[in-house]
Amino acid sequence: MSQKPIPEVYDRGRLINFLESDVGFLTASAPGGSDTQVQYNDAGSFGGSTNFKWTGTAVEITGAVVVNSGDKGLHISGTVNATLLDITYDGAGASSPALTVTGNNVGIGVSDPDCALEIFAGSGNQLKLSENGTDNTTFDHRNEVLTISVDGGGNAMFMDTKGLQVGKATFGVNSPKTAFEVHFSGAEGNLDPAKPGNLADNEGGGEVIYFGVEAGGTTLTAGKMYYLNASGIWAETDASATGSGGDQLLAISLGTEATSSGMLIRGFFDAATYLTGAFTPGAPVYVCPDAGYMDAADPPGGSGEFVRVVGYCTTLANVIYFNPSTTYVEIS
Repeated sequence: MSQKPIPEVYDRGRLINFLESDVGFLTASAPGGSDTQVQYNDAGSFGGSTNFKWTGTAVEITGAVVVNSGDKGLHISGTVNATLLDITYDGAGASSPALTVTGNNVGIGVSDPDCALEIFAGSGNQLKLSENGTDNTTFDHRNEVLTISVDGGGNAMFMDTKGLQVGKATFGVNSPKTAFEVHFSGAEGNLDPAKPGNLADNEGGGEVIYFGVEAGGTTLTAGKMYYLNASGIWAETDASATGSGGDQLLAISLGTEATSSGMLIRGFFDAATYLTGAFTPGAPVYVCPDAGYMDAADPPGGSGEFVRVVGYCTTLANVIYFNPSTTYVEIS
């Protein structure tokens, strides 16, 4: 049985006219704007903008950009170490990078940051932290010098390769009364051995030096007291032997080697092991006839022994203020 052709039941001309006039998708419209401009709906017609272009390889936007999106705002992703963001200020005939993000590094005024945050501000301050319009803290690093200024009141800190200068240096105090203050407080816990993170047995801190050698190549003992002899050797003090700590430089060893552990010449020390006698707050501490020991009870009294105060007991158990006297008395 043969199939009959389906008869043509529509008017082709009327269909085309309907699509063009009522639907409109076959109607050709000229693009808006100029070459390379991205098209947009401009009141029912094509529009183009000089601020929004497609160059053939990238989108070019000039003027302000407003982003209204989800929880990520403007999200830019790319390959590892790719330049994800490059905002450049073009003024005075010179192009200068304002903000660059390359991989995990951010550059301000730097086109190729090589660390987490790199800032270059030319002749201006590199960083300013502002409390309000007038109270500012500025950080300025140039010519191998770092300067920190607070509220325009001069240099609060000045640091170069030679050292550190400060307007008022303080440690352990918030409101200094003089140019340099160091506060030690058992109540606040920066000395109290009973509080975690503070002095432990045979530990101390203050003025520490790193020179001299150990006698005969042997190691020092943390907590013992030593004197520096004429050969530059640290030897154990001994109040019963003249020339064993009477008029020499004294120090408490902080470890086994002077050049690596350090020697405390003045400061606070938890003399848990090598301090003899009853510990009494405020009482003097002397060089002891026992080699390397200190005595918190009585000064040496035997013939040929010498008496030299090396510090005082504090109110904290076993913690002494180590500050050797510059004089001594020899008992005849």
